[in-house]
Amino acid sequence: MSGRHRKTSRKRSRLAILKPINDVLQTRQFRRALIVVFFLLFVLFGGASGEGFNVHALLLLLCGTVSTYAILQLRYQEILAPFKWLFVFLLCFLLLGIFQLIEFPIFIWQLFGGREIIAEGWQFFGLNPSFEPISVAPYRTVSALIYVLIPFAAMFVLLRLGWRSATAYLPWTIAGVAAFSALLGLAQVTLPEGESLYLYEFTNAGAPVGLFSNVNHHASFLVMSLAFTAVLVGELRSHERTKDVDIAKRTMIGLCASLQLIGILAAGSVAGYLLLVPMLGLCFLISQSQRKEFRISRLILPALILAPAILLVAYSPQLSGLGVTSFEDDGPTSRVGIATIGFDVLKDHIWLGGGLGSFEPLYKVYEDPETVGLKFANHAHNDYLQWAIETGLPGIVLASVFLFWLFRNMFNVWRRGGDRTVRMRRAAAAALLVPVLHSIVDYPLRSPSILMFASICVVLMVLPNLNPPDRRSAPDRSRQLEL
Repeated sequence: MSGRHRKTSRKRSRLAILKPINDVLQTRQFRRALIVVFFLLFVLFGGASGEGFNVHALLLLLCGTVSTYAILQLRYQEILAPFKWLFVFLLCFLLLGIFQLIEFPIFIWQLFGGREIIAEGWQFFGLNPSFEPISVAPYRTVSALIYVLIPFAAMFVLLRLGWRSATAYLPWTIAGVAAFSALLGLAQVTLPEGESLYLYEFTNAGAPVGLFSNVNHHASFLVMSLAFTAVLVGELRSHERTKDVDIAKRTMIGLCASLQLIGILAAGSVAGYLLLVPMLGLCFLISQSQRKEFRISRLILPALILAPAILLVAYSPQLSGLGVTSFEDDGPTSRVGIATIGFDVLKDHIWLGGGLGSFEPLYKVYEDPETVGLKFANHAHNDYLQWAIETGLPGIVLASVFLFWLFRNMFNVWRRGGDRTVRMRRAAAAALLVPVLHSIVDYPLRSPSILMFASICVVLMVLPNLNPPDRRSAPDRSRQLEL
């Protein structure tokens, strides 16, 4: 047998082995369930930013595996222009982190700024290294780089699934999980054995955190989910039917919305309250998308849900004052205090940054030793400031370009009218505003669950309403998929 025939035979054997797996992966039920399972896994196990690294490793391994499979199944012609932009942004993020890990000669390394105190430490201990990387915390930089697998997975999986499979069950899943998280949060603070319901050891004890470790992140997640509950309201109202199924759906949607609102109000997060106000307005616009007329009576049901929720939280002795955040200057570990020291760090590391993940060790260097206590700042509580400290001018430019691209797509989503995908796209744009704005005073995107949620929303804004590519006719369909 010739070498060519042997290679063909081995290839056919591999295809025969993979055929049953591919047959299952290509079924409509599996495709529709895949993104739902992804979302559920991240919300259930990725609600903490600084705890459960073993679980995070499993989630990231899943992202890497699924992303690799999706990439191998795609052709370059099937990657649309918006996805190419996303891929470039993520690739630049990777290259920036890798550049920070490159070791430079000491005489060049000292030119990057902010390294004097490190050099003094070497002299004190009698050390004389010849090469050092830009990152002052290389291991933290490697850890931060790995999390790029989450947006990569969201991008390639949704692109491979196509619009219909990706969005079939997603709104119901988001609304249901958010309602469950809100209900769990209420149980954590109202039931006698509520302390046993907390999922994480390091958490806001005594606050309704639900599936999260941080009450502010829980509030942010619930506000984001309201946009997709509005999608369900709009789709149900567009039918105007009175069948038993529709009545059951209305009941479920009303229950989910009520729990979400109560959960947001009970959390006591100032950022959650501030973000809830514009979100309610956006939810109304989302539910009214594609409607040619407006009735004032449509405001009655939301009012009937919101008013009792406010009264319940305001006058409940169990929920009074829970999780209230503060923006006052209460010392170096308060938001204002961290920002004050953070800008001093930024001045010294403005050119290339201190390295991804380096905020905590850098902050300890600039902190006043006389004010150090048991509490310490592991995040800047301002993700834009922390990003600037860790990446310097290159990161600031990259973030500015990405935000410009993001806001332009958000604007286009709300400007366009028309097709039946408009509700979902507007919901994704509205939900994205929450972490974008919340990141000014917190770090919601450092929770894997919210990062996955936001990544899905970014992709939904630009995902075309086309059927997934057919491998048997890929050359013919590739022309239809190009912009």
